[in-house]
Amino acid sequence: MTWQRVVQRKKEAGGSLPVKKRREPPVKTPVCSTIIVCDEIRQCAETGKVSAIGIVAQFAAPSFPAAAEFGIFVAMTSGQGYVPFIVEIVDVAEEHVLTRFERFANLSNPMHTHQFCGKVKIVWPVAGVYLLRLVCGGVEIGCRRINVIQPDASA
Repeated sequence: MTWQRVVQRKKEAGGSLPVKKRREPPVKTPVCSTIIVCDEIRQCAETGKVSAIGIVAQFAAPSFPAAAEFGIFVAMTSGQGYVPFIVEIVDVAEEHVLTRFERFANLSNPMHTHQFCGKVKIVWPVAGVYLLRLVCGGVEIGCRRINVIQPDASA
């Protein structure tokens, strides 16, 4: 029976509508074991193995604001349950979130490692220190510092 038919029958019978179940909060918050910032992420179609190409220690730009595109690799373990997590990049000096996106992981076994790969497009407003933060259930479970510099043109 379709959802629409269930709703129609309940209305005709004068009953209340069924309530959709909320997703359960995580049974156990995961631990972030790895955050890698790199030029590119590649995944082998045959094996599923992930490679981080051009691991980045800092970004350099001749002028600001400066557009950048890079890959991130995150690994979490020790979690269990349906886990929403947020990846955000924060300007430390301004205490301002430049970008954020939410993902979900279904962690069925706390002994397994869940990996997440993504591509980030961002505009660095000024040279400075930024943080790539991984947040789960309102708790920061991982953090990676990103230095953005403007090289001296005379050097």
